[in-house]
Amino acid sequence: MPSDFEVKIDKLKGESNLQNWKKVVLLQLGIYGLQKYVTTDIEKTEDNLGDRYKVTLLLQASLSDDVQTRLINGGSKTDETDPDPKKLYDDIFIIIPAASENAIAELKIAIDCEMMRSNIGQVLGRVSVVNNESQTIFDTFVCYPKPISVTNTDEKYSGIGWNDIDPKNGAQPFPEVQAQLIELLRGRIVIGHDIQKDLKVISMDLPSHVLRLQGVARLATSITFDMIARDTQKYSGYRRYAIHGAHQGPSLKNLALEVLGRPIKQGRVSSVEDAVATMEVYRNAEIDIDREQAVRLDL
Repeated sequence: MPSDFEVKIDKLKGESNLQNWKKVVLLQLGIYGLQKYVTTDIEKTEDNLGDRYKVTLLLQASLSDDVQTRLINGGSKTDETDPDPKKLYDDIFIIIPAASENAIAELKIAIDCEMMRSNIGQVLGRVSVVNNESQTIFDTFVCYPKPISVTNTDEKYSGIGWNDIDPKNGAQPFPEVQAQLIELLRGRIVIGHDIQKDLKVISMDLPSHVLRLQGVARLATSITFDMIARDTQKYSGYRRYAIHGAHQGPSLKNLALEVLGRPIKQGRVSSVEDAVATMEVYRNAEIDIDREQAVRLDL
């Protein structure tokens, strides 16, 4: 067995393909703890079809012989377009040292956001995050600085009462919650149910004059999340549970009943309960969801 070997992806076409490949694959290398085993080399070339990029992954000898053999036999792909991301996922990210499994599990978290109505549109009212064992690691109600005013907490659907969003009762200002979430989600595998909706409300850009009034610096003109996303609503294996048509995806309430065998949202709505259900629904089909959504970053 050689001391090291290469997995090559030759001649990616165009800068956009290269950036997409880097975003999908290199980010996963870091999250899956393989960065200590892998070095990358990217070489720009030109031919009559325009700019091309040759990418090489060099996997070190510290991987087990069995893992190396399986990667050598199935891990090479040469193409003049994008590499097949699902094949890369099978070849590299499913085949990982067993010692890394616990570390990967610890990086997985589930998030749920509840919304309210305000004079600037829909805003975040409560957000909860649970770990891979469904334990709550973050949970807070959210308040907003003037001139933003909440017009309806939608308590029937959100579980949020007016007292909950009072700073005197522990509600945190949105800019502070946003900063904490960006840091919490960084480098994680984040599971959500319709996660785009959650990320959208978390990344809301408050007007500059509101931030100035509060003495809060703008985090960024465009917030990005350095993370990998998984979406239980989008998983094809759960489409049969969608009661309004597969194109809309199943509700979390229906998935909890059909997949987990227990009802949720029986009393007051809770984002903690929903985050726990999201994590458990994900874990029920974890490997299949990971493989199917290997390229879905939802950022």
